[in-house]
Amino acid sequence: MPLRWPRVRKSFHVCFLTGVLLHCSPLSPLAQAQEPRLSILTLGQSVARYFIFDGQRALDYLQSRADVDPARIGVTGCSGGGAIATYLAALDERIKVATAGCFISTFRQLFTGATPDSEMSLPRFLASGLDQADLFSLRAPLPFLMMATEEDYFPPAAARPVYEEARRLYALLGAEDRVKFHVGPGPHGTPREAREEIYGWLIRWLKDGRGSPVEEPVKLYTNLELRVTASGNVGGRFLYEAILDEYRARRAPRDRAALVAELRRRGVPFASATPAVKAGAAEERNGVRVETVRFDSEPGIELTGRFYRPATGTPRRAVLMVEEQRLPVPLYVQRSAATAPLAEAMARAGALVLEVAPRDSPAAHEGRPFLGNWVTNERADLIGRNLAALRAHDLLVGAAVLRARAGFPEVRAYGRGVKGVWLLMAAAVDDGWKKLWLDRTPARLATLFESPYASFAFDIMVPGFARHWDFDVLREGAAVYWSDPTNWMNQVIDAGAGYRYRVTGEGDAPLIEEFLR
Repeated sequence: MPLRWPRVRKSFHVCFLTGVLLHCSPLSPLAQAQEPRLSILTLGQSVARYFIFDGQRALDYLQSRADVDPARIGVTGCSGGGAIATYLAALDERIKVATAGCFISTFRQLFTGATPDSEMSLPRFLASGLDQADLFSLRAPLPFLMMATEEDYFPPAAARPVYEEARRLYALLGAEDRVKFHVGPGPHGTPREAREEIYGWLIRWLKDGRGSPVEEPVKLYTNLELRVTASGNVGGRFLYEAILDEYRARRAPRDRAALVAELRRRGVPFASATPAVKAGAAEERNGVRVETVRFDSEPGIELTGRFYRPATGTPRRAVLMVEEQRLPVPLYVQRSAATAPLAEAMARAGALVLEVAPRDSPAAHEGRPFLGNWVTNERADLIGRNLAALRAHDLLVGAAVLRARAGFPEVRAYGRGVKGVWLLMAAAVDDGWKKLWLDRTPARLATLFESPYASFAFDIMVPGFARHWDFDVLREGAAVYWSDPTNWMNQVIDAGAGYRYRVTGEGDAPLIEEFLR
């Protein structure tokens, strides 16, 4: 069945040079926000499908013009444009020649380097046994110029293996001259040397070699003069609105049993012996004894945690706390900079607290607004794993370590912001939790689709999850103490009954007392 695509607002410009060049910008300003890119991932898809569609509609427009030969159409792009150019060349037979720069790279080098943005990476791409060279098998021997620049974060060394593999394929077809690799000077972009390579390549394959590739001075027009329509747009809506419609159309609710089965399939449960704990430094401060520990969540994955306990007396409660650290940007507006003071306060109230940091990549977690640790989440998805589920698994291991130290089975847990969702995932497959405290955690997953912006939602991205469940199913059967529920921009909202709201100036002490009661 053919897909029906919504009309999404986009801009087109036309320049008349030696032929007709259509410059298509598939992203409106709001479409460039991270939320549309990650919300579509929660449906198990990639936003690239919309950008590819935009490019195909640009081809429709080109073919509609009397001054365009439909048998002589090429595509070129750099960076994100290079990605879409590559996809268009692979998928649309109207493209007769292609060039792409600052994108084509083997994931053997990209995976630990400059991982492409989510619209440049297809879901489970590596898990399917694919790499970028495989894209060229779809249209070989389509004339293709691959480009890189010497100082790019997509380095020439990562692009060359793709070229070599494509060249071997083209050679088998007797068309080795139809693929070429060019490295230009400078950083990410298309310097003059690269542009002239593009001109020469297009002239060779679209104009039978007639013309000069030397860049000549041309009159530059303003964006207003280059508009195809009066407004520069072709109507429609913003991308996030189109994705919202798709979410509503594809929604197929499933029950909690199916949810638990899905979480188990993704590896959430902890089903091995409690790991050995390696003791580290210990100190006493503010009436609390603090001990650093390390333990393995699974072979090769070592977690760091800190036990907090009253300096005197026996703890009466056990609390697992998802660690929160201050991030190095002023726009990080969570209620508290770190969870350590909260852990100390609970210990002074008579609890044994294990503050644990699930697996992460701190160097990649820049703390920029909206993103969260998007790089590691995307890499996990590429290889068919899910970082949110792996973190929920880590918390179950941490709970086992805490139970062993406490000497009794009842464990409570605290998580702030989107990290509270990891606790909900863990509790869904393990009913051994006394109570969960979710603090400033988004109240509903569905509202992620209702705005062009979201904060740290990559950290709870589970592909396909949003089609079938929301947080209400996750919390079924769990004793949840939920304070100050938020939207996806960390603003406290009125989520209705069943939530605890702080009054102005109220600290954490009353909530700690209620949680530990």
